[in-house]
Amino acid sequence: MIGSFAYAGTELDLNFIHSWNLSNTTQRDIDPNDDQAGETVIYNSEDLTEETAYLHWVLDNHSGLSPGIMVKSDDMPFKSNNCIMASGLEIPSENDPSVMITKTCSNYKGSSKRFKMVVTKADSPVDLIFDVAGKDFTWTEYPTYPQPGDEVARIYRVMQKFENDTAKRVQSFKVELGFTVGGIFTPVNPALDHIGLETRECIAVKLFDDAAGQGAPGDCVSGDFAEVWLENEFATFSPKMFSLITDSRTSPIGGFWDKKAAGIFPPETQTGLGFDVMLAEIDSGTAQVHGTIVGATTHNYFDISEGSDAGSIPAIPGTPFGYLMHGGIVPSGIYCDLDGDAATEGVLMAWWDGLNWRWGIDPVNPATCAADGSVGPDPFGVVPDATLVEWAVRPLDEQMVQTGPRYEQAPADDLRSLNVDTFIYLGKDYDRVVHPDFTLRLTLASVTDNTIAGTETPEWKLPGQEAPALQSYIGSDGIVALTAGLAGVPLDITVTDVDLNADGTQESIAVTLVNERTLESEEVTLTELDTNSPVFTNMLATVDNPVVGADNNQSLNVVAGDRIVVTYTDADDGAGGIDVTKTAAATILTPASTTNGDGGGGGASIGLPMTLLLALGGLFYAPVRRMIYGTDKP
Repeated sequence: MIGSFAYAGTELDLNFIHSWNLSNTTQRDIDPNDDQAGETVIYNSEDLTEETAYLHWVLDNHSGLSPGIMVKSDDMPFKSNNCIMASGLEIPSENDPSVMITKTCSNYKGSSKRFKMVVTKADSPVDLIFDVAGKDFTWTEYPTYPQPGDEVARIYRVMQKFENDTAKRVQSFKVELGFTVGGIFTPVNPALDHIGLETRECIAVKLFDDAAGQGAPGDCVSGDFAEVWLENEFATFSPKMFSLITDSRTSPIGGFWDKKAAGIFPPETQTGLGFDVMLAEIDSGTAQVHGTIVGATTHNYFDISEGSDAGSIPAIPGTPFGYLMHGGIVPSGIYCDLDGDAATEGVLMAWWDGLNWRWGIDPVNPATCAADGSVGPDPFGVVPDATLVEWAVRPLDEQMVQTGPRYEQAPADDLRSLNVDTFIYLGKDYDRVVHPDFTLRLTLASVTDNTIAGTETPEWKLPGQEAPALQSYIGSDGIVALTAGLAGVPLDITVTDVDLNADGTQESIAVTLVNERTLESEEVTLTELDTNSPVFTNMLATVDNPVVGADNNQSLNVVAGDRIVVTYTDADDGAGGIDVTKTAAATILTPASTTNGDGGGGGASIGLPMTLLLALGGLFYAPVRRMIYGTDKP
């Protein structure tokens, strides 16, 4: 035994996980000018030749740093006191983003605590090695703890997210603890080695020095027990995709796909011991059989058209989604960025099923980019073409922040990613002289395509059924849009017109803006978003000044209430019209105003800024032509 009992509320030299051991890793894609730019590559061979996974350093809140994983011990506000999490120094405070706080286990939910591992090789172990050291631990709530026979240990919650980038579907996966010596992995013996995967749901709060009555009740008998392991949280999809409307992370909306959790759970154990003990491994396994589902994949992911709270949706073709998908077969999604900033995370609005763009289990309000949490009355309904056009004319610009909402088309990657929660028990009698480090091993077990139910080629990957580009819903009838804010805030100008995408270069067009009060005029050049886009965009600075400014000086003098008109000449409107004048108008807002439009608009609005709806004119009162089905334009 290392250390000794000190029956005065202190355990001397108690074992703790010191740090991630990088002996089987390398680093790549490092940018000396960006601390977050880089990846840590993990190998399962001592010669560092066989890559099995890598970790992103960058995180959603930009708090990530090398090497991607860090260990925190004795963070007392955290339920298990200790964790293995994404590495970083500081994060923005929850209540005041301008104030930075230390990155640690007990940070608020949604603060990028999970480390992001991309698994690149199925059926091959991914090994994370951790070094063990010793430091004292003092009980303040229970100053006489521990007494002879009392349990003394540190329990670490491992907070990770893995993405399946193996080019194979995953049927099950296994987490193991062991010791790696000379390249040979030997599983731990929890009873003899005093280390294991903790699967007890309830542990006396004294172990964590948590005040009596403060433990999470859950399945525990009282507040004097802390809730730790939960088998139904072993491996779950993002709560934004699948969760209850009462889930604190997504309330009151719940998940996009279903209003209950989904993932690979409950897992099986291969030791025959069951749960509520320490284990050497936790395996989701393939012994469970639920109808056509072999293994622990939940029904509401395996077949969203049958297994969700919405009941049977026979209109959805095929059997989406089957076993855990890889990045090459996830469906395409349309995402909304309410703030118009590509650096922030978008909200999934719709997905492509192979024939149609569909809402989630409840439609999303375009004005707020949020659903209402109710199921129906048309779950997974088809998104109208008119709505797709509204989204298409407001594309997200990767280089420039524009007035939101903005929309982009991207793979629904959350459908190939799982949040995994395991707990490592490190007892006081663990011998770190014999075992100065241990290995946490993750192995994904693949299933061969087109062999059993759930391995079929998805409908959206069949030839001719791939998702059409969102901008393909834009026709030859040019659309000009203008969005205004407060005086001093730039005007946001967009023109969408298929005819303007004439060649493979990044083209430009000219529009004219006029302040109707002063008649000051500015000609603005709009630039094509990329070399193959019908969308042209730019911004014009405004100055809070009632005096008439000079024409064409790259800014427009305005005050609250000024009406600005933009004019664009459409050379061919697709209906025989030549050199047709198109206009849009916007009114400069007054402080605390809640709309940036001129008012009116009637029933055409489904939530976009009124200025955009006015620019679209009668578009929503007539059938909309779909140009093509496919990603390439004619």
